[in-house]
Amino acid sequence: MRSLRTLTPAFLLAFAFVHPAAHASAAVPGIEVVTATGPADSSASKTVQALCPPGKRVVGAGGAAGAFFTGVILTEVTIDPALTSVTVTGHEDSSGTSQQWPVVAYAVCAEPLPGLQLVTVTGLYDSTKRKTVSAFCPPGTQVLGVGGRVDGAAGEVVLASAWVRAAMPGTSAASAHVTGAENGDGTDRAYGVRVHAVCADPLPGYQVLSHTTQPGSPPLQPFQTPACPAGQRVLGVGGRTTATLPYAQVVLNVLVPSARSVSVFAMEDSDGTQESWSTQAQAVCADE
Repeated sequence: MRSLRTLTPAFLLAFAFVHPAAHASAAVPGIEVVTATGPADSSASKTVQALCPPGKRVVGAGGAAGAFFTGVILTEVTIDPALTSVTVTGHEDSSGTSQQWPVVAYAVCAEPLPGLQLVTVTGLYDSTKRKTVSAFCPPGTQVLGVGGRVDGAAGEVVLASAWVRAAMPGTSAASAHVTGAENGDGTDRAYGVRVHAVCADPLPGYQVLSHTTQPGSPPLQPFQTPACPAGQRVLGVGGRTTATLPYAQVVLNVLVPSARSVSVFAMEDSDGTQESWSTQAQAVCADE
């Protein structure tokens, strides 16, 4: 069993979860990152919500659970139907932990954009080992942010990926994709997967940038920080791993947007794996 439990909660909060708010921009007026941090304790499950200021709406979402502690999984980064808040939930997995671990919610908020809307899709509720659910933006719009959750089988199914695809000429519509996967112990319990796509009319300079770590089988992959070019700001964050095992022995537990870059972090669970894997991170960017 691999462990990183010598790291303190104070270090984790300072290193992983503290990001300054963004400033106003012309293309996305009033944009800022709102952060809410729950207590760092050893509860089996905890939820925290980040609220946009009055009059602003969510354009992107992020969350973090446990960071460097094995035994903790991220299960929810959801956006409410009115686009006013982001809710993040973390669970201890079947191995559990005695460490004091935090949950953090991130809402990228801005004044309402033209065409801004939330598309939500819920998949089948069954015991499939690994499943992906997709939400497609209306024609003529682009995807700004992604959110989702796993429902049921608490602590035994992880939020394995939250990924976006921009609309390109001659290709399918813009979309968001969320994957749920059973953890290394597996389960016969049924669960569902829900995905949110935040959509809006195309923005000046809109692009989705990505970065992938070198493949290997380390206990953890370092933070990935795709940065928007000068003159652009982050709207949303996406992340996933390239692990292909049907069971999720690689856990995605940090999806953090900041003003001009994003941080995505994954690590092997307490059982570890010999499979070679990488962490992939996305930054959704647009002009200031």
